[in-house]
Amino acid sequence: MEQVERGEHDLASQSGEGHARECALYKALFEAANDAIFLHRVAGTLEEGKLLAVNEVACRRLGYSEEELLGMTLADIDATEWNKPFPEVVRERVVQGHGHLETVHRSKEGRLIPVEISARSVDVNGERLALSIARDITERKQAESALRASEERFHKAFLHAPVMMMISRLADGVVLDVNRQFEALSGYGRGELIGKTTIELGFLSHLEREDVLASLRTQGRVSDMLLKRRMKSGALADCTYNAETIEIGSVPCVLSTLVDVTDQRRLATERELTINLLTLLNAPGELRDLIREVTRFIQDATGCEAVGLRLRDGHGFPYFETRGFSREF
Repeated sequence: MEQVERGEHDLASQSGEGHARECALYKALFEAANDAIFLHRVAGTLEEGKLLAVNEVACRRLGYSEEELLGMTLADIDATEWNKPFPEVVRERVVQGHGHLETVHRSKEGRLIPVEISARSVDVNGERLALSIARDITERKQAESALRASEERFHKAFLHAPVMMMISRLADGVVLDVNRQFEALSGYGRGELIGKTTIELGFLSHLEREDVLASLRTQGRVSDMLLKRRMKSGALADCTYNAETIEIGSVPCVLSTLVDVTDQRRLATERELTINLLTLLNAPGELRDLIREVTRFIQDATGCEAVGLRLRDGHGFPYFETRGFSREF
């Protein structure tokens, strides 16, 4: 009997020691966590949200001592304006056993700290409590804010750029957005463009799109590709096309710019023709040969089927030189 009693005593002692070790382990994990941890009441009582245990991170982050926090509730440290008491918001999240939410904590000094809370229902000695883990997401919020500001600046620059700009999906060429200059110069309204492909709209042919995709794959961009585009009015315009890939919401897209160079190309062509004509007129040789060369030059430059030159104005004077006319003429 004495041996049995001694054995029961040893088992009880071992059980107590095991429980103590387990408690010490959980306490160590509780304090070693990088996030703030709060154990609090969650049931709908007068003490709903009352803090029952907090770790060292929670104290350091909020600037309170452990004793001060244990005299407070979740509502005392929350700075978000909810449409109901904050402890009730948490209770609704954990009613299914687990929940997530974002809120803002206020430190003892009044500093606002954005946090992401993961709350779970736990049973402690027969009482239903909640264990909330609050992660400081200040850096993430700052990054998101910086990204939003960057996107806003990009959108303003895109919208008001002095050249035609378009954003389309890389995969299928569907137009996602165009800027005001694109609408003004192309003659198409934004609603007529968005949702259609660049091929459907006639801004790129199948072959041109293949060339664009090949350049984007091999060089990462398209530079000064010369295109002739027909605007809504029917007018043809010479344009230089530039493009590069961007990501919008993780979707690969193409940012394209079109610059109308019709006038520049026309002036350059006229200048070249003038220089060539002056060079021809000042070349040595017989007058007859000169007139023949000038006639040929005018026909080539204008694309006319037939050209004739008189040495004096008036229908009574015959043509001195002709090209392209029939013999009967």
